[in-house]
Amino acid sequence: MSEKMNRKEFLKKLPLIGIAFVGGGLLLQSCGQSKTDEDPCSDLSKLTEEEKQTRKDFEYVAKSPFPDKLCSNCELWIAPGEGKVCGGCEIMQGPINPNGYCTAWAKAS
Repeated sequence: MSEKMNRKEFLKKLPLIGIAFVGGGLLLQSCGQSKTDEDPCSDLSKLTEEEKQTRKDFEYVAKSPFPDKLCSNCELWIAPGEGKVCGGCEIMQGPINPNGYCTAWAKAS
């Protein structure tokens, strides 16, 4: 036999209901996201502020908005070492995503 919850009992349980609602929402939001969605070349902790600014000045992004203009097919690209994902660039410091792009992109010859 089920009992009806009175108003006082409901108000006592309301914070728990809110926590469950928010927690459930966060859990659902994280579904489908994986660590592979993150840029493996995003660690800039070893760069100076000036080096970080250079990246901003050239508008570097980890995922190119142009399918045919990628860091990996740029004249300035420095290929990664064996077993590495991130390469480098002749004009900016730090790890460079092969699928990235910047305004200095120049077709490799």
